[in-house]
Amino acid sequence: MNFRILIAICFSVFSAKAQVHVIGQMRDVMWKGELEGKIHLDTIHNRTNLYGLGPEDYLRGEIMIIDGKAYRSRVSSGEDMVVEETFDLKAPFFGYGWVQKWNSKVLPKKV
Repeated sequence: MNFRILIAICFSVFSAKAQVHVIGQMRDVMWKGELEGKIHLDTIHNRTNLYGLGPEDYLRGEIMIIDGKAYRSRVSSGEDMVVEETFDLKAPFFGYGWVQKWNSKVLPKKV
């Protein structure tokens, strides 16, 4: 599934109103080997109600922004995971948006 479509579905299903911004493309990383960061997360100034998802540049880790806090997760050695809170990150592709109010949905027993 296209990353842009996945992010748009997530924001449209779970939020009341959200404009989704997508920087870069997974296709460029996978097919062209463009691993360098195309967005520096520190440039996203309004962090209130901010949510986002994408890989860290050179695929060194994963980035997730939840309610204005950015987290990087990496495998440090062997099976150990390290999670750090920071906006000093770059991503080759990244989807993000601002959600002020979330809609609640009840999931069926079988998904």
